[in-house]
Amino acid sequence: MISKENRNIIAINLDKNQGYGGGILKGMEELEKQSPLVLGWMWGDGQISPEILPELYRACISGADMAKATRVMRHDGIQRKLISAAYGEVMKLIGSQTKDVNGCPKLFSLATWRNLKLDSKDWFLDAQAILRAEEKGLYIAQQPTTMNKRKHGKSKVNWRTVAEFSVNLTKWSWKKK
Repeated sequence: MISKENRNIIAINLDKNQGYGGGILKGMEELEKQSPLVLGWMWGDGQISPEILPELYRACISGADMAKATRVMRHDGIQRKLISAAYGEVMKLIGSQTKDVNGCPKLFSLATWRNLKLDSKDWFLDAQAILRAEEKGLYIAQQPTTMNKRKHGKSKVNWRTVAEFSVNLTKWSWKKK
């Protein structure tokens, strides 16, 4: 296992699939124990170049509470583009000022991460991070990037994702009332 060869790599083993958010939260929990200045997550499918990470890191070190990629050019399928566009419009309707709520990577100062107290174990985690940060008046730095064409596998964004998002957004809206 690579974590035995490199102490900077932390192996995280989950007995069962915890969902998108659940897996990220578990990883963030382990990272938080190291008390880093900046922590966050990034997709591992190669659609976003890791070359964006230094700029996002610098933004956090320079005072941004959170820094994220904003996909300004997308090379994905029509279904994904339509769902993402609709998602973005709904987020605007509920008052979000952040472009591309789901854009990753997302980096946080340690204090911000602890302050947000995220708990969504599904695809709503990205929206929850943005909505809570906006609610608290935090500064979110955004870096434009290109979303490259997927080289392997298929997108998991589909009608189930839309339904899940709708349920979560309804719950979020009710909590605010």
